[in-house]
Amino acid sequence: MMQDIEKQKKHVAEKTKEVEAEETVAKAKKEEADSIQKDCEEELSKVMPIYNAAMKAVSDLDKNDITEIRSMKKPPDGALLVMKAMCIMFNVAPEKVKGANVKDVQWDYWEPAKKKLLGPETLKKCQTYDKDNLNPDIAEKLKPLIADPNFQDDVLRNASKAAWGLAKWLRAII
Repeated sequence: MMQDIEKQKKHVAEKTKEVEAEETVAKAKKEEADSIQKDCEEELSKVMPIYNAAMKAVSDLDKNDITEIRSMKKPPDGALLVMKAMCIMFNVAPEKVKGANVKDVQWDYWEPAKKKLLGPETLKKCQTYDKDNLNPDIAEKLKPLIADPNFQDDVLRNASKAAWGLAKWLRAII
């Protein structure tokens, strides 16, 4: 019996060492996870006010604002840029437009945006957009557009209330 007890003591001592080693690793991983969580919470606290302001900008828009931008015959560059970004965001393909030179093909986002995006459901689409599952490729395509000087609030506020509100929403989502 004493020999069995000694064997069991040795076995318990070995298991205790293993458990202590695992506990050390687990504590280190927990500390790392806590640090990541803290960083995420800090970033979220910075971003949420921007997102909330953007959602308010979209909710402040109404169908008349959408109708106004949709009825523009010669939209300002900022409005065109916002509609291009909206088309990319909602996977609306541009139309080919031939330029002055036959080989000069350009892509038009304005007409597809008017036909497929700028309608009564536009604001609802923005409000219910799944921001947590944004395709990274879409975000990369939109970053240069958002960085364009014509995409800035002061330019867009003068161009169109709808373009300004949608641009705020786009910036917040990206």
